[in-house]
Amino acid sequence: MKDKALSMAYRYLSFKDRTEQELVKYLEKKEFTEVVIIEVIDKLKEYNYLNDQRYMQNFHRYQTQTKGYGPLRVQYNLQQKGISKDKYQEFEGQSESDYYTIALKIGLKKLKDKRDLDSLRKLYAFLLRRGYSPAVVSKVINTLKDKENFHEDSLYN
Repeated sequence: MKDKALSMAYRYLSFKDRTEQELVKYLEKKEFTEVVIIEVIDKLKEYNYLNDQRYMQNFHRYQTQTKGYGPLRVQYNLQQKGISKDKYQEFEGQSESDYYTIALKIGLKKLKDKRDLDSLRKLYAFLLRRGYSPAVVSKVINTLKDKENFHEDSLYN
């Protein structure tokens, strides 16, 4: 029974990295006992096939750099996958992500040349939905309002 569960777990992990909770749910759905699941999880952790810290780092990088999500949205998405809020906040404290720059690039792309009040209001709401803190969003909006003193080229240097 354990060998079958381990084999299924290897196959499940071969497609993409998973969290411990995702794997537990998968094995429970396949009706393996709790004892077998714990043994399989321990074995996979021993071989470093299952590593929540690595998963969190890769997921964070993908969500922030590729999708443009802020820390609050990433935290929520990780909680859905079984990573605790505390673990993420500890990781976030060590992370060197510059959310202001990422949000500013999104704002520039979204606004193009429009700087009217309505467009800035919509951008504010959009960035909040993306998971950026109100402080970061306000800073971005103030930077974009002050068009004369802001140069786009400074973002890419």
